Amino acid sequence: MICPQCRVEYRDEITQCADCHIPLADSSALENDVGADESEAVYVSVISTSNFGDIALIKSLLDAEGIAYFVDGENFNTISPWIQPVRFLVREDSFEKAREVLSNFDVHAIGPSTNVDDDEEPRTD
Repeated sequence: MICPQCRVEYRDEITQCADCHIPLADSSALENDVGADESEAVYVSVISTSNFGDIALIKSLLDAEGIAYFVDGENFNTISPWIQPVRFLVREDSFEKAREVLSNFDVHAIGPSTNVDDDEEPRTD
């Protein structure tokens, strides 16, 4: 079983994603749904933080707007929060919408926290 939003794999007996709180799908069915557009999608960093509360709120804001995202470094944040902030990456074609949604969000620094500046070019990884 796999989450159609965050693509995390689960054992067969699990029916709902622990992070996204949506029903899981059969992994073979999702493999057939992924087209060339998704496999060639470019993701860019829109915001980063080391604050656990911010991470939950950012997920909530992006989910509410239906913006697909990846969370880079979330599981390692508990090991080394001062070294590696958690980065939220969105599809390049959703970057402007995500930036607008997060424009009034004030990250709470408990370590390195950054918002993408208006003058800064989006980073690609």
